[in-house]
Amino acid sequence: MMKFKMLFVGMLCLYLSSLTAQEPVKSEPLFKYDFYGYVAYDAYVDTHESVITRDGQFYLYPKKPVFHSITNENLNENYQFNMLSLQSRAGVKIQGPDAFNAKTSAVIEADFFGTAEAYKHLLRVRHAYMKFSWENTTLLLGQYWHPLFTPECFPLVISFGASTPYNPLNRSPQIRLDHKIFDDFRIVLVAAEHGYHASVGPEFSQRNAGIPDLQAQIQFKTGSVLFGLGGGYHQLQPLLGTGETPNREKVNAFNTIVFANAKFGSLTIKAKSVVGQDLTDMVMIGGFGRIQDDILNDSTYKYAALISYSNWIDMDYKAFERIGFGLFAGMSGNLGALDKMSKPTNESSLDVNKRTFFDRNSDIAYMFRISPRVSYTIKNMEFAFEYLHDRAYFANSFDEYHKPKTDDLTTGINHRLLFSAKYTFK
Repeated sequence: MMKFKMLFVGMLCLYLSSLTAQEPVKSEPLFKYDFYGYVAYDAYVDTHESVITRDGQFYLYPKKPVFHSITNENLNENYQFNMLSLQSRAGVKIQGPDAFNAKTSAVIEADFFGTAEAYKHLLRVRHAYMKFSWENTTLLLGQYWHPLFTPECFPLVISFGASTPYNPLNRSPQIRLDHKIFDDFRIVLVAAEHGYHASVGPEFSQRNAGIPDLQAQIQFKTGSVLFGLGGGYHQLQPLLGTGETPNREKVNAFNTIVFANAKFGSLTIKAKSVVGQDLTDMVMIGGFGRIQDDILNDSTYKYAALISYSNWIDMDYKAFERIGFGLFAGMSGNLGALDKMSKPTNESSLDVNKRTFFDRNSDIAYMFRISPRVSYTIKNMEFAFEYLHDRAYFANSFDEYHKPKTDDLTTGINHRLLFSAKYTFK
């Protein structure tokens, strides 16, 4: 009887083990998906006509006052109100299988901002890139922040655009290489095409030049403070000319940047300085035009780029668990060109391919913005108020290098009060 029981138990164990062996082995999925985004609502009031886009969601600076010939009333002093949700967005982060001994990932993100004022409310790709991550090196291919934007250091303002035109704003198709030399020291190398964040002028100027925008940065961290500096170069070829008189003249533009990001407990302080030629691809003021020496040459003239600058500081303080305060202050201006040049007065009606001067308000001598903010966060929702005080000082005359003269300025002033609500999901 005992032998029979032992035989029965042994057969039962063999049967159960065979069932276990037949069960499929559960494997990890090849891809993991993390969806994220937010629904945004913005309402604002302006007191002065301003340079804006997307129905005012994207604010730049006040327009130059226009005065009535008899009453001297500023016709651009005009109250405006609007409500918008254009910046609502959604994206997905993807983690995939390893390749080339690297961790792989990708991001696709879109909003309803459109690529131009004529296409507002339409879907727009913000980010679309793949990334290969090794122990000390990261390679990114696709559309991502331009290095002058510095995703490591940008203002935490409420208004859309991260305080453009004081902070550079550009997302570009690019190849980006980040390499960590030491634990707290890395280099960044980027080759980019400007895409829908293009310079002023003919549409395909950068493509015609035949080389990408080249940028390099170094970033180093000490304690809770990040420092960075870098520089870059891009080239444009605005015109192609004709079969008989081809035009291969280029616009050469250099830029440099210094920034810092420091965190002290609940207080975060960020600052950045940018100086460069033709920073209009960063949605900043500036441009380029025909040099004075070629003023009589209508076919193969040479160009010079206008130099502009920007400095800003942003402070963000988490006063309580749900309440935060912040203050942004920025200043920008035009410095003229390195070659003698002047802006023609009769080109505004000409076809873009027949003009010799392209700019974004090169008549602004300098401008500044001060914007305090307060926010309240509860779970996945944020409610915020921000006040923007903007002043732009427009020159009425220039020196021979098209640098605005400051002895005769006209001032545009705008006050914007913004209310924002965001419902974040991830």
